[in-house]
Amino acid sequence: MKVSRQLTEFPVALDQDTTPYGLNQFTPSARSLSDLNSNISNGHPGSSRIAVRMAKAVFVGDVGVGKTSLINRFCRDIFELNYKPTVGIDYEMERFWILNVPFNMQIWDTAGQERFKCIAASYYRGSNAVVTVFDASDLESLSTCQRWMDDAVGANAVPPLKFLVATKMDLVNENHREKIDQMGLRMANLLGAEYWTVSSKTGENVEQFFRRIAVLTFEMGLASEITEAFTRPPKQIHLNAAVLRTSNNQDGDSRVAMKKCSSCKNF
Repeated sequence: MKVSRQLTEFPVALDQDTTPYGLNQFTPSARSLSDLNSNISNGHPGSSRIAVRMAKAVFVGDVGVGKTSLINRFCRDIFELNYKPTVGIDYEMERFWILNVPFNMQIWDTAGQERFKCIAASYYRGSNAVVTVFDASDLESLSTCQRWMDDAVGANAVPPLKFLVATKMDLVNENHREKIDQMGLRMANLLGAEYWTVSSKTGENVEQFFRRIAVLTFEMGLASEITEAFTRPPKQIHLNAAVLRTSNNQDGDSRVAMKKCSSCKNF
């Protein structure tokens, strides 16, 4: 198991002052689920007897901005100089262990060409996170980010988490980084998205970014389970939802924690 896939500490935003997601530590529900799993799995790391949680992250943006390179750097730890445009849709699945709870993240890589737009749009539905990517060395690609984000988010009945990512930071002169950040943060604020800068070539911020998506979507899923559990008649509550209800007091603490978090609007 890759070390980067074992998450025991909550990954923070690149800029904690500007993120729309204020959750910065694991909720009591996540820790309760972790404790339960440890007990029934006899504390063996990387083993589990509870259901695998899952989330879907969709990457969108103009052709050539570096979506595939970003995904390949994380999933395969490779970087290819030769550009090969994505045809239609590509798909990866990565397994995380979040507080020793198994979690699968589906990573959908969509084509940026206009002729594949109708095909890609059909895969936006059911997304838990939408990642809109632009090329930091070509700011024209930033101007289309709102359209990409609106299309992907609009295909979902439940609003997904939103991220704006500037790629190819290794091509940006140090003197221009501040300008890139200013423009990127302005767009992220407009989109209601969390802003990140990465380099697929050097690996800058890549691991941190994907860990952040994984944990936030994991917590988002648990929050949905809690909501479902409390709106269902007690006799219909399944085990996976019930395990989050270890005590009435803890349920209350969990809900209070989520309400205090600015990200609860998205959870």
